[in-house]
Amino acid sequence: LYFQRLDGACALVGSTVHFIDTYHTSLTNNAMPHMVWAATSFGLVYISRTTDSYFYFTQVDVDGTAIGSTTQPSWGRVPKMVWTGSEYGMTWLDNAGSSSQTRFMIMNADGSERVAWMRVDDSLGYNYGQTLTWTGSEFGVFWRHGGTDGNIHFTRVTPGGSEVGSDQVVVSTSGSSLSPKVTWSGSEFGLAWRDDTPGTFQPYFKRLSPTGSTVGSEVRVASMGGDANVGSLLWTGSEYAIVWSEDIGGATRVYFNLISPTGAIARTEIPVTGTTSNGVGPYMTWTGNEFGVTYRDDADGTWDVMFNRIGFCD
Repeated sequence: LYFQRLDGACALVGSTVHFIDTYHTSLTNNAMPHMVWAATSFGLVYISRTTDSYFYFTQVDVDGTAIGSTTQPSWGRVPKMVWTGSEYGMTWLDNAGSSSQTRFMIMNADGSERVAWMRVDDSLGYNYGQTLTWTGSEFGVFWRHGGTDGNIHFTRVTPGGSEVGSDQVVVSTSGSSLSPKVTWSGSEFGLAWRDDTPGTFQPYFKRLSPTGSTVGSEVRVASMGGDANVGSLLWTGSEYAIVWSEDIGGATRVYFNLISPTGAIARTEIPVTGTTSNGVGPYMTWTGNEFGVTYRDDADGTWDVMFNRIGFCD
């Protein structure tokens, strides 16, 4: 794993840190990192393939230095977490025999367990694509259920670790619904996912009430019809922003667009990457003034991590 800071002009700040924590002296076989800002430091969770896919958590200073001791919350894959202002909620995929489960736990700021892991899906299947957000009063957990229905499911979890009711289907189509991404607007959820009902995987968006009911209509985000994969969805304080990659004619590019608070597509999608290379795996954040997008690009013949800024003029 590597860590790098950038300033507002995209210039590198300091040296690239080849990350080593207190659990691992090896620099290899760590994967699937997910990092969130937690007021004064970063929280980092990732898996280690050298330990049968256990995942680990550590606090990271702003310069990339590990703080304190690394913890080992559980066994599993693709962990995702959210910061509430005082602690972390985390969800992940856990294999259970011939199926997989959606699990959830709450950790203190130092990575120690506050609420032990719990299973939050109601039926076994190949449940994956877990993600979550914090509403200010409870956690919303989303995943793709690959068993009996292949739809996207949702459940709510209180700060005390109690599930509110049963999980419910929030996306149900005749195709396959995959890769949910979620954000909280202050009053409702914004949910994006990819779905192959049109014949190719396309990005879609819909709004959900705090209890999971659909608000308004779902919309298709992209217009070009290529095979797409949603990267990130976020709320800026006034509108939603989405970034995705899409294969058009054998070349994959990264695209961006805005979505109004009522779910209307703001404009024609904006290409983030050029036409002479492939861009995949986009991830986006919001600074309060502009968007920062990272992605992988093969412009020079090898896959590099790239960064781009997106701003708008009236």
